[in-house]
Amino acid sequence: MKEMDEYLTIAVKGLRKMAKGVESMAKKVETYASTFAKEKTETQAHTKPKTKPPEETVFAPPSETVPSPERGRKNAARKGKRPTTATEEVFQIISEAEKAVTIKELTDQTGFDAKKVHNVIFKLKRQGRIQSVKRGVYVKA
Repeated sequence: MKEMDEYLTIAVKGLRKMAKGVESMAKKVETYASTFAKEKTETQAHTKPKTKPPEETVFAPPSETVPSPERGRKNAARKGKRPTTATEEVFQIISEAEKAVTIKELTDQTGFDAKKVHNVIFKLKRQGRIQSVKRGVYVKA
């Protein structure tokens, strides 16, 4: 039991020394931070903020004869010429087909790369909108 008391007193003394060291480090950090903050405010007070002269903004009149590509795609989608999303486009092709559709046919008809078609197929299968007849061949569910 005496040995245990000796170990505990040694541990307590060690912890007290560590606490004193941490306190002295904290004081040093505080003094450093306060001097750094003072230096920063002094340098900001002596320098003028740099400002740019205001630039003139010239607005061009909108060109009504040439529609932007984004506007054209949105309008085409609203008129029923083209589905709004890749998922809808692939689903429309599959649902309108009389027989099962392969991934090769989907990539040819949509112009999407195979990776995108695979991702869309995965999403449609997960939603339950299509089903797989066999590997790479799909029909509407």
